[in-house]
Amino acid sequence: MQIRLYNSSNNNHIALRFAEVTSRQLVMPFMLSKPVTHIRLQIVQRIGGSESILAQEYYRHSGFRLTNLVLDGSTLRIYVRGALWRTVSVTSMTVNRLELTGGAKKLLVDEMFVAPYAATEEEIATWYQAKGAFVDQAEINYQQSQIVQLADSIEASVSAIEEDIDEHGARLTTAEASIIAQAGEIALKAEKTEVYTKTEVDGIVDGIEIGGRNLILNSTFNDEVTIYSGRGSIISKSYNKLIYQNQTGVNAGPLFVFSETLKPSTPYILSFDLKVSQDIVMNYLRLRSGMTTTDIGTNVSSLPNQNLVAGENRVAIPFTLSSSSNGIWLATSIAQEVEFELSNLQLSEGTHATGWTPAPEDVEAEINTVKTDVATLTTNYDSITARVESTEGDINTLTGEIIEVKTRTGQLEVRAGNIEASVSAIEEDVDEHGNRLASVENAVVEVLPGQIALKADASIVDEQGTRITTAEQSINALDGAITHAVARINQSAILKPQGGKLWHFDTSLESTDGIKPLDGAVATLRPNGGRFNGAVELTQGDTLTYQIPSSNRLTFGAYINLEE
Repeated sequence: MQIRLYNSSNNNHIALRFAEVTSRQLVMPFMLSKPVTHIRLQIVQRIGGSESILAQEYYRHSGFRLTNLVLDGSTLRIYVRGALWRTVSVTSMTVNRLELTGGAKKLLVDEMFVAPYAATEEEIATWYQAKGAFVDQAEINYQQSQIVQLADSIEASVSAIEEDIDEHGARLTTAEASIIAQAGEIALKAEKTEVYTKTEVDGIVDGIEIGGRNLILNSTFNDEVTIYSGRGSIISKSYNKLIYQNQTGVNAGPLFVFSETLKPSTPYILSFDLKVSQDIVMNYLRLRSGMTTTDIGTNVSSLPNQNLVAGENRVAIPFTLSSSSNGIWLATSIAQEVEFELSNLQLSEGTHATGWTPAPEDVEAEINTVKTDVATLTTNYDSITARVESTEGDINTLTGEIIEVKTRTGQLEVRAGNIEASVSAIEEDVDEHGNRLASVENAVVEVLPGQIALKADASIVDEQGTRITTAEQSINALDGAITHAVARINQSAILKPQGGKLWHFDTSLESTDGIKPLDGAVATLRPNGGRFNGAVELTQGDTLTYQIPSSNRLTFGAYINLEE
């Protein structure tokens, strides 16, 4: 197993070799131990037909290590994890090829590069301390161009969806007008006993109240969640999932504050999913007044006990208050110690539970977090620029390119904000059309079956539902694309050395600027098997060779690991 820098005309080389060495130890007089195999890291040079070991020591492999060889004429420096390991004298030679060879163990290589100069000790220390993947300026430019294209595509799609919704609105208005105009004719055709009267229909519709926005703050569990007075413990929390454990014999459970005070004589519905480790009765659901995220305040009302079975439970509790409340205590007072997994926690005004959505205040907080992350990314770019300027003065041009990237990123953030506003407006239109469409479908399909012979074709209304559903799906897909683009911008990276060649080994054996392996290459890509994303794996008999710029001064670097 070795990494070899050599001259293709005479095969002279300098190699970083991992050699298996078998040894025995004297354990008793006249008795040797069983053979033990170790890995020895060796620095080797071959000139003509003679090969010499210039330095060596036992190698204890424990994950990927940044390893650098710096050839500077007749001096070779070897760095491991950013620190100088050896400096040795070599016979000055010119190399023009780089070769990776497998052996008894698997040789894994990630983020490999060759720079056309002898790097300084400070520069190598900077690469290691950054603990990030290397990146080509061309890759940054490509990502920016992809985001610009994505933003253009999103804007075009949003515009098309807005036009479709305007058309849907006009056609729905026409359909409604037609139904109202012909209501008298329908009344003449149908017997009163066969259909509902308008008053009866209005009463049915008025009795159905569909919930609106989520009134519970921090149902995402992004912020701190308090188990009152330490009666229990939070095991873990993630987005829309809280796992906690109660304390036995006391009222124990998490506290949640509402975004607004609940109004008396108003119908509300509380819903959530709760997974429990055993059958229990959830017997202390209390609505409170004067409550905070850490204090229970005073009791206002008790909600009905909930019989829960071990495993998944869906809970929905409608209620009406006689006095105001600003929070809820989801607690139990039981003798068993139970693990709870809470998700989809929602409180909304109305009598019908809807799917979970976070409170608008929590969504705004997440948006502010994203903006903070973008600001942090800008700070990272500034820090990288300062370190590069201190290493070599001729990288000032590259600093200008990074500033340009930051400017374009800021512009894209503004465009993303405009798109978000457009999408929000579209969602409101879709909700309105959905309610109106439901009323039309109820009147046409359920209340008055078979009585619309003189009215507009019902397929028109069905078509509206299909097209609005398609528009909603398009909006959701565009939202995911924006999220993916922001995640790609937020990745930290180190600009590759000036004029260097870089291999990621994520999806290809080629370098970022298209250098392919020479004929006869045998190696295996390991997706997600590297220090950063993918790596290349070489085993017994595998060889991977590249043509590199000819020089007697260069820097080789890679994250290297050995596996059984």
